Amino acid sequence: ELEKEEAELRLRAIEVFERFLARYPDSPRYTPSALWRLAELYYEKAKLDYSVEEERYQQKLAAFNRGETKVEPRPPRPHFERTIELLQMLTRKFPDYELSDGAYYLLAYCLQEQGEAEQAQLTYQAFLKKFPNSKLVPEVYTRLGESYFEDPNRLEQAVVAYRKVLEFPNSRMYDKALYKLAWTYYKLDRFEEAVDHFDKLIVWADSGKKEGEEAD
Repeated sequence: ELEKEEAELRLRAIEVFERFLARYPDSPRYTPSALWRLAELYYEKAKLDYSVEEERYQQKLAAFNRGETKVEPRPPRPHFERTIELLQMLTRKFPDYELSDGAYYLLAYCLQEQGEAEQAQLTYQAFLKKFPNSKLVPEVYTRLGESYFEDPNRLEQAVVAYRKVLEFPNSRMYDKALYKLAWTYYKLDRFEEAVDHFDKLIVWADSGKKEGEEAD
């Protein structure tokens, strides 16, 4: 019941923000925040819609595997088109907005999730040029590394990106970057470096356990 109420309130909030933007498309004081919040709301809605579609897909796939249906279902994909449109508008019209780094990050992430890898990479790179001191830098390098990791012709670029994350040992992305860097070295047949970094990850995890921290 709470989830249903939350979804209804989200739709009402979207309607309110859409009306506001139609009336005040260029207010330097209020429009940037409205664009940002509306983009977030559409992002949340798209994630929820995708979750529902994924559940339906799994049910249809199970029926297909049992031989109950003859046509194999197509897996769903997330639809962040409206979020992307709003964030592009925000970054273009209001480049000095206080949360611009977050807008660039979410824009690139949505593009990557929709399979638009090249545009996502360009947006991540633009982020790094515009916001070199942002607290999101380690996460951006991690996402950029993941995007390169999927392309067998860009594994060396993935190495560079993941190594950048390791310059931030207190980042919550540190262990993931260390693991993916080791895996990238493995895919490049650079086995000694792969083993070395897998070993560093084990040492890092064990040190966390000794200090009583969670080391999942």
